[in-house]
Amino acid sequence: MKYILFIILIAIIFLIIFYYDRKYSLLKHQLIVSNKSNSSLKEKLSKYGIDKSTIKVAFSTPSKLLGIIKEKTSIFLCPIENTILMHRTNIKMEVHILDQCIINNTIWFYVDLPTDSNINCRGWVMSINFLTFYDTLPSITEI
Repeated sequence: MKYILFIILIAIIFLIIFYYDRKYSLLKHQLIVSNKSNSSLKEKLSKYGIDKSTIKVAFSTPSKLLGIIKEKTSIFLCPIENTILMHRTNIKMEVHILDQCIINNTIWFYVDLPTDSNINCRGWVMSINFLTFYDTLPSITEI
């Protein structure tokens, strides 16, 4: 009887060791996959090649409140040309100008797009993508 209990106890110990060894192997595999994924994302991010020491941002109050942007205008997440593209317009669009900055002698405007959703409705647009600027909406008689 003692031998049977001893064998059962040894079997349970081996099962526990096998169970935790399996969990350890799975966690180790997940860590390796996560590290590869992290390295891949860092590599993608590094291709933007933005040197923080060369960026100088001068913010100012926009002189105009509204503007019309061109067709196929790129709207970026931040005021740097090779960053994440949030939206590309298909048509000319009237936008509200919320802020303005100058980076490396390029004027950028932070705009609010006239969309029904509040998702990806604001972003940065280069000044060369504007057709015109104005302070208020033109009245119907002026059009």
